Amino acid sequence: DRTHPGNAFFQEKKNQSRMLNVLFIWAKLNPEFSYRQGMNELLSPILLTVAKDVKNVANLKRSPEKGMLDSDAGEMLSAILDEQMIENDCF
Repeated sequence: DRTHPGNAFFQEKKNQSRMLNVLFIWAKLNPEFSYRQGMNELLSPILLTVAKDVKNVANLKRSPEKGMLDSDAGEMLSAILDEQMIENDCF
């Protein structure tokens, strides 16, 4: 709730959960550092960018301009920018 309180993206429970999951796993895998204050501020622009890229690719594939994207490139981008993998990509 405290990460960028004026930005609706970070107030969504789904995105709060994504941040919590990434930071929790990072802390578990790096016990010598664990979690430090401000790590959410480092993660937030990464999460926002990856989530926007995923959304943009999905929108492009559905839009009338989808001809701008050849099918191979579209499939590759969809595989790389999969909504189910946003947390993994941010990690």
